[in-house]
This record gives sequence, structure tokens and C-alpha cells, in this order.
Amino acid sequence: MKDWIIRKAFKNFGKVKGLDVYRSGQPDLFRVKLLHKLYKFKTVVNLAYSPDYDPQDDPEAKYFKQHDVTYLYYRWGAGGPPTPEAVPEVVRLMINMKAPLWIHCEGGKDRTGGLVAYLQRTCGSPWDDVVEQWCLYGIPAPEWIEFVVKLLP
Repeated sequence: MKDWIIRKAFKNFGKVKGLDVYRSGQPDLFRVKLLHKLYKFKTVVNLAYSPDYDPQDDPEAKYFKQHDVTYLYYRWGAGGPPTPEAVPEVVRLMINMKAPLWIHCEGGKDRTGGLVAYLQRTCGSPWDDVVEQWCLYGIPAPEWIEFVVKLLP
């Protein structure tokens, strides 16, 4: 019950099974600060960075930089990765970053779900764990599923 409440209160927030990684959609800045206090993120990955469209992106980036948190940001669309090389490249970066790590996009389903699936498989998680995450947080767009399935057997 507690996990369900946290997931709803913090925009699809939850822990990735077997990894020191959290995932979600992007909550408002008040909730961002609260999540940081609770989970002490050392690295944040924003997959939907668009300060011209989303006014909370710049304040979020500034907050994490002020708190010595590595902040990576990308302008990925919900309909799939920008290039086939983009996801493996970001996963390689994340594997070498300080944990705990928090990955988010706007809703926490497509971009985040696809990247988390790729990360899970790269780290040796079984497909059952990937599918469990998708069922819990939302099944990503077909383009993301196709991408992950094609690249990782």
C-alpha cells in the first residue's frame, strides 16, 4: 500500500528492482526537493529537458547543481530514442555515475520505461523484471519496446 501511495503522490515514482536506481515522471519542484531529502540522489537524469516548454526544468537543474548532484539532461521524445546509439551511450554514463540515481521524464512511462528496461537488461536483470516494471509504471510506447527488444536479447 505504501508503495502505491508514493507512486501516486510523486508522479509514478518507484525503485528499480535490483538496482540503486529510482524512476518517475517529473514532479513539481517542491516534490523534487522532498524526494531528494528522502533518497539522497547523487545523480539525476532528466530525459525530457525542455526549459522553453517546461518552466520547472531550469529550477530543477539549478537545485541539483547547488546540492552537488550530477545532473544529466536530454531532449528525448516519448515516441522512441533519438538515435539507436543514444540509449546505450546514456546507460554507459549512468553505470559509472554515483548512486543512488534518479531517472525521470515527463510522465515516467515511455522514455523512462525504455531507458530503465535497457539499463536493467544491461545489468543482467531478467526480462521478467523488465515486464514487472512496465506493468507497474506503465507500458512504454511501442517504439521503445521495439528498440529494447531489438538491441537486447
